[in-house]
Amino acid sequence: MFKKEAAAALCLPGDLGDKDLKILLKYLARDRRFLVCNESVDGTLIPISNEDQTVASLKNLVEDVNEGIHRLESQISSSMQRSKEAIMLKNRQSALAALKSKKLAESILSQRSDTLLQLEQVLESIKQASDQVTMLQVMKDSAGVLRSLNSRIGSVENVEDALNSVKDEMEKANDISSAINEAGLDPNAVDETDIDQELDGLLREQEQAEEERIAETTKRKLADIPEKANINQAGEEKSPLPKSREITASATESDPSISEETTALQGMSLSE
Repeated sequence: MFKKEAAAALCLPGDLGDKDLKILLKYLARDRRFLVCNESVDGTLIPISNEDQTVASLKNLVEDVNEGIHRLESQISSSMQRSKEAIMLKNRQSALAALKSKKLAESILSQRSDTLLQLEQVLESIKQASDQVTMLQVMKDSAGVLRSLNSRIGSVENVEDALNSVKDEMEKANDISSAINEAGLDPNAVDETDIDQELDGLLREQEQAEEERIAETTKRKLADIPEKANINQAGEEKSPLPKSREITASATESDPSISEETTALQGMSLSE
């Protein structure tokens, strides 16, 4: 069985030869430590326990039973096909012989299937028991590791002493920090006087900047006043006669007496 599985795993066309098998066993047992065998692989005999031999025999038997089941299934299919062909040819004797062969194969197949089920149950029970033994051994080893670690720690009193020592040292550190803060030697302490002076300087800078901004705005407004006055004066010089003068001029053209009165009025205005 091992030869077939090894050949299939290595993608070889046939089974492994005896020489190739010995080389493979030596590599897996001596170099890789993946298996043990009851033949000498490096000049020394490696013993195999009875449990290992029993498990190996069971696995070989299961493999043989599986192969027999596959052959019986093929035989049943073949017998059924022969019986159908004989019936088509109306050959009663050949059909009966094929059916008898089929029934016999089915009976043997049922027995082999029951045997395979029992063997697989035994293998599963052995595997479960082996796992339990391994688990128990691991738990024992774990208990030993814990025992060793606990022995390094010591008793509960040692743990309490260590914790109390840590607590005392932390209290000492806190006392030192408090003493430094009370003496004003704390390197992280902040001088309130410097902060107040810095704040006053920032306020003065802000007030000065605000005064400069207001003065600049006032200066620009004062500079705009003469320009507006010149613009207004130029507009008055270029403006046309008032509407009252236009009316008076048109009226004097139509009536000479109105012109005389208007001239008298203008003379009185000038003398005033």
